[in-house]
Amino acid sequence: MREKDTENHLNERLALRFFYLRLLRRIWLIPLASVVGALLLTAVYYFSVFAGRQQTYLASGTVYLHFTPNQKEEAEDYFNSYTWQHQLMKSDEIVDAAMQALQGEHIGRDTVKKETKVSLPSDLRLMDVTVEDASPKRAEKILHAQLKALVKFGEARKEFTRIEVLREGSVQPVLLTDRTGSAAVSGAVFGALFMFFLLYFRNAADDRVYTPEQARERYRLPVLAVFGKEEIDWNRLKTEDREVLTKEVLLKMAGEGGQAPTMLEAERREKGKQLLAS
Repeated sequence: MREKDTENHLNERLALRFFYLRLLRRIWLIPLASVVGALLLTAVYYFSVFAGRQQTYLASGTVYLHFTPNQKEEAEDYFNSYTWQHQLMKSDEIVDAAMQALQGEHIGRDTVKKETKVSLPSDLRLMDVTVEDASPKRAEKILHAQLKALVKFGEARKEFTRIEVLREGSVQPVLLTDRTGSAAVSGAVFGALFMFFLLYFRNAADDRVYTPEQARERYRLPVLAVFGKEEIDWNRLKTEDREVLTKEVLLKMAGEGGQAPTMLEAERREKGKQLLAS
């Protein structure tokens, strides 16, 4: 019987009015889920981005690459942003010159290689050099040493007439973009949508009987009303409401507290028949 009832439930039409009324009873869960989602995503964002992060400082400078005229075309093809960053700035020729300028500073070669970044934004002859370090003084010293090393590199290589330092800027703290507000809004929207669809599908999958129309369509039986177990005083029904029931009506009752449907149980069916016969 239960399998048949479930099959009928899946095929029956959805009572939209009652469906949305039941959904509105738990509508307060949506703003609650929105608040929880906002707090949760904000916490995740904060601990993943800010918590335990050490403040760093950025020193930057710019050099101008003066290529040898008769080798300018070939040199520009080779001395690109990738070659400078991944090959030349890590080569012994440049690193040795930088370490020589850093004598007595207790700064290792690996630190110099790791913290130095170079790029050629648009013009192949203008190159930006940056150093990021937890100490502003150390960042400034490494940058100064790297610029000196590049000048020496330009003097030693035939592809250049010289490498000129155009700018050696001051050290600035690295500021992260704070997107806590965006994280909170995203968490709130996600939490609200998640709870809405959870309630929607939960109510759509609910096979309990709430209205006489549902009972008539599912069980093909004439039903006058649907009551919860605690809503009926049998003694009072016998004396005052007997005329409401006819022999074409089967009183259907919901289960404990409106939970799993126990309608059509043999015992309650018999009880209904006794009422009708009395």
